[in-house]
Order: sequence, then structure tokens, then C-alpha cells
Amino acid sequence: MQRLSPLVSRPAPCRAPATAPPAFPVLLGDAVELSGRAAEKPSSEHLASRGRQLTLTVAVGAGLLGSLAGGVAQAQTPPPPVQAQVQVQNSTRQAQLSTLRQDYAHQPAVLRDLDSLEQSGRFFVPDDQGRTALDYVTAYRSSSPTLGIDKERATRELLAELAVPGRNSQNNHGTCAATTIQYLHATERPADYARVVTGLLSPSGRTSLANGTRFDRNATALPDDHSGRKLIDRIYQASMMDFANGPGAVYDNAGSGTSRHNNGKDMGDGLTNGEIRQALSAVLNERYDIARSHHTPLAPRVFQQHIERQLQDGKRLLVAMVWDENPGARDRSHAVAVERLEGDYVVLRNPWGAGDRGTNGGPPREVVDAETGMVRLHKADFYERLSYGIGATANSNLLFTLKHINSLPYTRAQPIDPQERWKTVVPVALAGAGALGAVGYGISLALKKRRLAQD
Repeated sequence: MQRLSPLVSRPAPCRAPATAPPAFPVLLGDAVELSGRAAEKPSSEHLASRGRQLTLTVAVGAGLLGSLAGGVAQAQTPPPPVQAQVQVQNSTRQAQLSTLRQDYAHQPAVLRDLDSLEQSGRFFVPDDQGRTALDYVTAYRSSSPTLGIDKERATRELLAELAVPGRNSQNNHGTCAATTIQYLHATERPADYARVVTGLLSPSGRTSLANGTRFDRNATALPDDHSGRKLIDRIYQASMMDFANGPGAVYDNAGSGTSRHNNGKDMGDGLTNGEIRQALSAVLNERYDIARSHHTPLAPRVFQQHIERQLQDGKRLLVAMVWDENPGARDRSHAVAVERLEGDYVVLRNPWGAGDRGTNGGPPREVVDAETGMVRLHKADFYERLSYGIGATANSNLLFTLKHINSLPYTRAQPIDPQERWKTVVPVALAGAGALGAVGYGISLALKKRRLAQD
């Protein structure tokens, strides 16, 4: 893929009241005389009335306290575990599962996927509309057929990728970014992934992404392109290329494997970082931003902190790397997902999928899972080849919030020249000094107000 471009006032203190408060509360009525005069002796009728009032007060108060305590206890009760939330709760879902198992009784691979989806709970996690992946799969199997699409084959492929999202692959097409987006979609939002895929497979081929943006099936994705990809992979990836390239651009999946704008401009076979960012934001319905990897001693530590934040929040970071340095290599600039950190190593999900053997071009790496394209790189190799990352802004740090870079021409990231480094260090230092100054001024102003209030 050649179009991947790198980036990289506190309230015043309460005054004591002028007079001391009464030594005891007043209950429902009788005024209490505190002037020191002797109180009159109450009559028996008055005492009875006072007793009834006191009884009523205690009962109401006990009821209110009980309700409050119950509310607090309920609020403090932790939510049930995820596993308990996603278990099959009603007969409808049991019937849906039973029907699928009966229909695929003689296909052990599909039965294993169904077992995995049920045990992991991925089948039952609802989307924003309250529907699950099981709901969408069931609805698709009873929907009208689409010319050129084998519904049973598409269903088996969808079940396989819902169970193990890493089974998708770009194979011999330059769709590494679109394939990585597809992997993140299926991993983080399984029900929404099933909704979008079944929408693309429908006769109209029209659906919407999580943020409500229209998403149409690529017109050239239905015929077999002999790429060895699954049917749903080539349809999703080609359609994502169209969406990310923007209005007026068409991706030729069956022919050149490149995109061309209707004004005649050749857009190449990949996506820019700005296009990837916009697509991720639409697919996962979150704000994503781009950060360039500055090759300085501090950069790896800062970047790793961001990776850790993303992973703690259940997110995976999409990164672009200098992958294959061989002359004319298709995947010189390559999009992958950061799966996890392991000591001195970074585990990545390569969109080559099962096609990554660890020796067929690219950086030194070890294959961790041959089926899903999981590979492990030493951190030194990872950061040396890292160009930029795209992460969710809600989890971002200063590195991401300061770097809103849409599209830069691709050049391999090299160590920054000492003179050039000041162009990055000085603005950041000035911004930090300004922020600290503002904080100091705010603190001094608050202290001044407090002294005035006390005076």
C-alpha cells in the first residue's frame, strides 16, 4: 500500500452564626421557649396529641431513611459481570441458536464457531440499537437473496470472523488499512459489524456506519477477483476504500486494485492517514486523531504510554510502519493494529492474516498465531520503523492532541536533526510554560479571594 503517509473559585468559608443553635430539634409543632421562662404543664390531651405526632414523625423518618439507604445500597451495588450480562436470557435466542446448530449439524467448523460465540458472549453483546450479532445473522438468513452472492457461504464466513476477527485478510490487494479497519470493527463492535456486513450483502447493498454515515457496496466487489479472499472480505474492503477515498472516487477491485476519482485523478492503491482517520471515526463512532512518531529518545516512552491507555480501555491502536524495504514492494508503508505489549516486544496484527509466515518480507518478527496474522516484534524494531499512529482522542495524551495532521507525503521517518528538533521542543516548552503560568495565576487569584472573604 503506497498512499499511507506518516505524521506523526473556591467558596468563601462559612461564618459561625451569631447565636448558638437550639439544644434540641423541634418536632412537628409546639414552639420551644428558650427565654428561660418556665413552660406550662401540658394537659393529658395535649400529651396524647404530641405522642401521636411523634409516632408519625418517627414512622415517616424511618421510611425516608429506609428508602434512602436502599437507594444508596442499590447505587453502590456493582453491575453484574460482562459474562452474566451476555448470557442467553430468553427462549427466542435459545431458539435462534438451536436453529443454527441444526442447520450446520454436519459442519464441525461452523459448530465450533457457534460454540465460541456463545461461550465468549460475542454473539449477545448489543449494539446501539439493542440488537445482537445473533439477531443480524438470523435476520440475514431469512432475507431475500442477492444476485451474485451465495448466502450460505456468506453466513459461514461471517460466523467465522465474528468468532475470530483475525481470520480476515487483504491477500494480494493493497487494502491493508481497510483490512485493519475491518479487523477493529469486528473485534470491538461485533454486533455492529454483523449489521454492516449483512447490509452490504443485501440486494440494495446499502447500509450505514455507526455514526450514521451512508455506506454503499462497491460495484466491482461481487465478481470473484481471484485474490483468495473471503467473499465478505473483498466486499467490505472494496466498499471501505470507496468510503474512505470520499465522494467521486471509485475503487476498482476486479481490475487494477486502485482508486480513481471521477475527475480522472489516479488515487493509487492505498489510503492516506487522513482518510484512515475519518473512516475509523465513522466506523467506531468516536473521534480519532493522528500522531507522528518523532524519532527522539523520549518518543518511544510517550508513544508506549498512549498504547497502554488505549489497550486498558479495550482499544487497539492502528499504526503505519515502514514494513517491506525491498525496492517496489507493495507494502513498503503498511497499516497494522497493535494488539498488546509483552515485555520488550510488541504484538501486532498483520492484515496479511494467515499469509504472514514471518519471513516473506517485512521487519524481523516471530509469528505468534499463524491463523490470524499475529506477529511479535522487538520494541526497538517497532519504534525504528514506526511512522504514525491513529488513536481515539478520548484516550489521547498531549502527543495526540497537538498533532492534527491530515496528509503528508510519504518519506521514511529518520532521526530528527538536532537543529530541527528545536522546532518541536520549543513550541511544546512554551505551551507548557504558558499552562503552568495560567495555573499559578489562578491559584494566586483564588487565595486572594479567600483572604478577602475571611477579612
